[in-house]
Amino acid sequence: MPQLRALWRAVVATFLVLGCTSASRPATGPDADSYFPMVPGARWVYSLHSNLGTFDVEVTAVGERPLPKDGGAVFVMEERNRGPSLGFVEVAPVGYLVRDGYFARLAGVDYDDVGALRVLGEDGPTWMLPLDPTPGRVWGQRTRIFQSPEGGGAELGWSGEVKPRTVVSVPAGRFEDVVEIETSYRDVSDGIAATMIYHDYYARGVGLVKSVSVDPSGDSSNQIEQVLVEYHLDR
Repeated sequence: MPQLRALWRAVVATFLVLGCTSASRPATGPDADSYFPMVPGARWVYSLHSNLGTFDVEVTAVGERPLPKDGGAVFVMEERNRGPSLGFVEVAPVGYLVRDGYFARLAGVDYDDVGALRVLGEDGPTWMLPLDPTPGRVWGQRTRIFQSPEGGGAELGWSGEVKPRTVVSVPAGRFEDVVEIETSYRDVSDGIAATMIYHDYYARGVGLVKSVSVDPSGDSSNQIEQVLVEYHLDR
């Protein structure tokens, strides 16, 4: 959903992979229509602010699409850059599904020459939001980035925590039932210090309304803020 992970988190980290062996299913059922709605035809517009400038990104819910080689299915959101390219692709698909009690994101996907989904490298889905986001809940992951059959890549450690409910005001409105998810990652090879911290705010029945990345080192040039400007949900 409106997450711009393929576009803006590539600026600071790129999205990772999680090798899970449990069964998964597309996130399209009733449980998806709360803090992370999965509604085909829905649309969100975000304003993204960084040291590279300010531009808008439009996110459109395409719907469920199959993965190649009997890899199951994902719910596809297309993220479209409506501003200067800044080196980003114009349209980036991102896949979402439910796995092990979490909404999970598969950012390592793209379209092939005939418009079918293809998986880039050996990327797998990353947990981003518990289905039951109870305040105080925590989780962790170890993932690899840029993994391929030939090897390479780096190992990352991720941690997540559900913060207390809050109220958020953005250009799209004031939202009173909002869950904050704080996630951080670190390069396992470099030690235990967090490399980047993300604060994502999800409003019930709307989805992501605000996201802020913070560099724990204090380097403000890495800070990126994303706020919801407008949205439309077809139910």
